[in-house]
Amino acid sequence: MTRYFEVVKRDGPARIGRLLLEKRVETPYILRSDLLEKGEGDLPELIRGSVIPWDISQDELPEGDLFTLRSAKLLARDSKRLVRVITGIREVIPPDTALYTPALATPTNLALLVYLGVDIVDDIIPTIRSYQGVYLTRDGEIAISRLKSPLCSCEICSNHSIDEMRDDTSCKLLLSHNLATFNEELRVIYHRIENGMIREYVEYKCRLEPYLTEGLRLLDAGSSYLERRTPAGRRTPLIVSSIESLDRIEVRRFIERVRVRYTPHSGVLLLLPCSRRKPYSISKTHRTIIDVIRKRRAGLHEVILTSPLALVPRELELVYPAAHYDTPVTGRWFEEELNLVRRALASLLDRGSYTDMIVHVGGDLMDLCREVGELFGLDVHVTVKDRSELSHESLESLRSKVFELVSPGSPPILTRYDIISDTLDYQFGPGAGRLFLREDAEIKGRIQSCSIYERGGRVLLGRMIPDYGFIALTPEGAERLRDHGSYQVKIGDFVPKGSILAPGVISADHGIRPGDEVIILGDGLIGTGKAVMSGWEMERATRGVAVMVRSVKEVY
Repeated sequence: MTRYFEVVKRDGPARIGRLLLEKRVETPYILRSDLLEKGEGDLPELIRGSVIPWDISQDELPEGDLFTLRSAKLLARDSKRLVRVITGIREVIPPDTALYTPALATPTNLALLVYLGVDIVDDIIPTIRSYQGVYLTRDGEIAISRLKSPLCSCEICSNHSIDEMRDDTSCKLLLSHNLATFNEELRVIYHRIENGMIREYVEYKCRLEPYLTEGLRLLDAGSSYLERRTPAGRRTPLIVSSIESLDRIEVRRFIERVRVRYTPHSGVLLLLPCSRRKPYSISKTHRTIIDVIRKRRAGLHEVILTSPLALVPRELELVYPAAHYDTPVTGRWFEEELNLVRRALASLLDRGSYTDMIVHVGGDLMDLCREVGELFGLDVHVTVKDRSELSHESLESLRSKVFELVSPGSPPILTRYDIISDTLDYQFGPGAGRLFLREDAEIKGRIQSCSIYERGGRVLLGRMIPDYGFIALTPEGAERLRDHGSYQVKIGDFVPKGSILAPGVISADHGIRPGDEVIILGDGLIGTGKAVMSGWEMERATRGVAVMVRSVKEVY
């Protein structure tokens, strides 16, 4: 059982933690090499007894709160071994233990190391670089002999010239600058984890060195490690600013859930462009289009084509990350982006029962949609003229085609019940929406923040959470999904209040991710809450909060 280390914040594999020693240590942490050499304090004592090889198995693992990776310095600039070894070790050691990689970290690679799951580093490499006459910045390094003036505003650089730093034979001035730079980088990383933005920062840092870019791409390719640790949603926007963003777990998870958990509709399919403003339906582009088709809109199934999510059915536009991402809008599409859309659209048409497809997207997507639609034998109608979706000619063409294909008074393809049902299927798995809504559910309020009741309006079943577009269940709503069997956490013989700690969890669905809405099952009780850990981590961890409890009730 972990005695000293506890994770208090997660952002994918990156964590903020606490080593509860005589002097509390917050991770990520930079260990001073001079203190390590002197053996002062209880942290060096922990480190000495925790050295493990790269290929250790769980059966060989000693007990402890902190593990030191032997010969970690050999992983420097070897991205394949770096990713393979650190992710492999993290899967072996308990999730609520800290990992220390000696003589490996620099200001440039620190973000990737933390994103891989490293909790403690040291200042050995920055110290060595100082005695080699190398001036470190957060973005790289340069020989001090080539500098004419300082590149930062730390205390040393503000009060000493480059000549003074260069002529200091003890290297104390350069060492002080390099360590200040290293610690500044750590503070930025800590802030990024706190705000759920470490991935965006790692993508930026990986632009600085090819081996770092290679490391991130290899990490994304071995997606199970990241997927098991990536949260279901977050409050900050998902920034899509590089080709690596297309491989983010949040992106791949959304595309996969639409493919596996979402059931396409039938009738006339209308393909629309994305918009900078989210959710799409409140953007100027979509409000203009909706005004044009309003009288026959009920007979259309609207799907938005976008990068990086490929396609977003209108009924899922509130779900994270569909309403929570930002990407450059240039009108030009990379081949990787087009391939994502091509595969997703083909999957939608293969599973749906559409009769016609109206293509109201211009640019590169127009020809792609025509090609895929004709491949599935659909009547494809392109309504964009002069490659502009909002021109008068394009809007008139769209209105004319919609009025031709959709009869007045056609039954609505999409209702409020469909939106809630499809959201629940996306959230909990296929069939969840039907089990939850049955024949007696009532939906009240605006869909973005609606409440779902049993007929009569007295028993609340759940609410839409605007921050994520997920449904937060009440215990009464959870009872309806009990037989579905997913996203459930089984606890010991106690009544939880406020939170459930990991030792109180007997078992948990391994599909649960941080931020997921979960169903709590205990002896004579059912409840709901929000996961703080992944399901597999709840089972393995011995410290920390597993679930924040929303509500609990007794059942008989």
